[in-house]
Amino acid sequence: MTDQPALFPDSSASRPGINSDGELVNSVKDSIKAIDANRPIPLARRVYVQVAIELARNIEAGNRKGRAIANEAMQLAAIIATIEGEDGAAADAGDLPEGVREFMAALGQIPTANPAA
Repeated sequence: MTDQPALFPDSSASRPGINSDGELVNSVKDSIKAIDANRPIPLARRVYVQVAIELARNIEAGNRKGRAIANEAMQLAAIIATIEGEDGAAADAGDLPEGVREFMAALGQIPTANPAA
């Protein structure tokens, strides 16, 4: 059995000058920890964890700048539901914007050395 990677890898090196997350990011992390404690999140679904955290950071940044965040909030809710899995409030991929669906589909693809083949 292989060890699963940490749910929340240290991203401070990739975010210079940002020392702490806000309430939304911390709430997302707490929610993800609760989901993982109830039923471990499969490795294939853990990519959504980082997407959810980064989306929460973008929402916080948008709030600070006075931007509308309704679409991002709906996307975040759908991603959390996806992380939670079939037993939770499962999100319908059709509820996500086309760009997000394409991005998530790309994350699920196994890269090949020769994509044209």
